[in-house]
Amino acid sequence: MRLLPRLFAAVLAALLVPAGAFRAGASIASDPQMVRIPARPEFAFRADLTNHSGGEAAPISNNYYLCAYPVTNEQYAVFTSVTGHRTPGYWNGGTYPEGKARHPVLGVSYTDATAYCAWLSTQSEQWDFRLPTEAEWENAALGTLYDDDTVKYPNSTSSPSYDPTSGTLTASFQYNGVVASKLFREYGSDYTVTYIKGDFAGTCEPLGSCLSISTSGGVTNWANHGGTAQKGYFLQTDLYAVISADGGDTAPVDAYAPNTLGLYDMAGNSWDLTSSVITAQNGLEQGVDCYAVRGGSWYATARSCTVSYRGEGRRDSPSATVGFRLAADPKGGAADVRPGDLNADGSIGVTDVVLLMRYLAGGYGVTPDAAAADLNHDGAVNAKDAVLLMRYLAGGYGVTLE
Repeated sequence: MRLLPRLFAAVLAALLVPAGAFRAGASIASDPQMVRIPARPEFAFRADLTNHSGGEAAPISNNYYLCAYPVTNEQYAVFTSVTGHRTPGYWNGGTYPEGKARHPVLGVSYTDATAYCAWLSTQSEQWDFRLPTEAEWENAALGTLYDDDTVKYPNSTSSPSYDPTSGTLTASFQYNGVVASKLFREYGSDYTVTYIKGDFAGTCEPLGSCLSISTSGGVTNWANHGGTAQKGYFLQTDLYAVISADGGDTAPVDAYAPNTLGLYDMAGNSWDLTSSVITAQNGLEQGVDCYAVRGGSWYATARSCTVSYRGEGRRDSPSATVGFRLAADPKGGAADVRPGDLNADGSIGVTDVVLLMRYLAGGYGVTPDAAAADLNHDGAVNAKDAVLLMRYLAGGYGVTLE
């Protein structure tokens, strides 16, 4: 009968682990690492397709899984080598750029991404992989902060900021402000850029005259996607050609902190393709159906990286800033919840007790699914369920969770 005190001691030790030492809600049931996202029947987009407030309702009726990371160059290379599928345009000789194994794969079309999902599904005994819907993506990006209107970015409530005196840009994601500040550090504001295309092709000016960064981290003259250009812009320079040649200035997929569900790169680095078809509201593709993309990229403005911003992908052609993230469903329609397995890692252990106790103590970023946590089936998640779970782990004591 000494097992139960030992279990309490183990739980106490786990509770004393610093926050962030494990990802609440994360599942490492297989590689890729899938995170279980609870259903949200009341889901509604924060913004409409014009990116103004008042988005439409899009109920999410079932639990689902999303990969903790975007698909990387290294992962995509396995697919292309096995299947002979075409490789992205920035790869050289079918090989991704050196040092970018853990960076997101870019330059993939909807057809490429769904082909990868279909192939990976044949390799897995557990998952049927697919692209997430746009609603699933936004719901997961908001994580446990769905009802918090102050959340602007998936992993932070703070907007970027720039100190022109020190040249320091503070940001929680990879976007064009991070790239521009890096260029100033590495090349200097006096570095001469040459316009190699556009109305000003052949002319030169200092980098500091071409680009500028505001104190809020906004980049001026990065690109001009409409209107009459009064001067050349950075997209048309030889320096931009250099940094975009090998897939752009991306970062490793785990370079920045995750959101509250343990999802990385939900802001910036690479746009995530979704399976949702929307009607483009802007640019040359206005009025044309296309696939929604979410999250922004290394090339995008900070605004495009907000949790609510609804981007427009191409109908079915590669883009140099677009990659994808896997969604998944358990194979064969199997139940995706095992009673007591609160972190959906395929086993029941001390971590599940910790998650339940943290929830009961006031939340701490944990939102358990009732099917997994209501172990006595009384319609509530409470201390009685924690006692049952600890008794089960201590050796049974008449408790059966299946």
